[in-house]
Amino acid sequence: MSAATRIAPAREQPTRTTETGGARPRLRLVEGLRGVARISQRGVWVALGLIAIAFVVQLWLSSVIVEDAYRADTLEQQHIELEREHTAALEQANAAASPQHLASEATELGMVPAGGSAFLDLDSNSVVSDGASTAPLSAVEPDLVGNAVLDPEAELREDAGASEENPAQPAVPSEFEMDSPSTR
Repeated sequence: MSAATRIAPAREQPTRTTETGGARPRLRLVEGLRGVARISQRGVWVALGLIAIAFVVQLWLSSVIVEDAYRADTLEQQHIELEREHTAALEQANAAASPQHLASEATELGMVPAGGSAFLDLDSNSVVSDGASTAPLSAVEPDLVGNAVLDPEAELREDAGASEENPAQPAVPSEFEMDSPSTR
């Protein structure tokens, strides 16, 4: 309390009456309890220690989260790269399994299409034919139909079945191609 409040004379407050009509006792401050609510120095150090520990734990958790985020980003990049490699391997396998590639490989090995069907009879160790000509046909021309998977830069041959560049003219011209009528 300040000195001004100690020196000032206390005002006389009017006495209050209770509902029953009796006078209420006046409230006053008990002098002996003033120093009890004091904070100890040990309590302050404990509180500061707990705050410091919470701060250190928060920093450690934040660094772990950031480290995991970088690790997840690295794993995503590896996953994308593996997907690209997988797609490239599938495209190579599809190119190797294409009819054009198989025909060119068979031609390089000296294979030609068979003229008819023939079977081996293992009991008599002979070739049994169905009666059609079994003379081999000429070699297959593998470049007859282009394969964009095998050679993406190759242009289509003109006789490879591509449609014409100039479409056929319609029998009836469109309304935009007609001359507008003259009213003079």
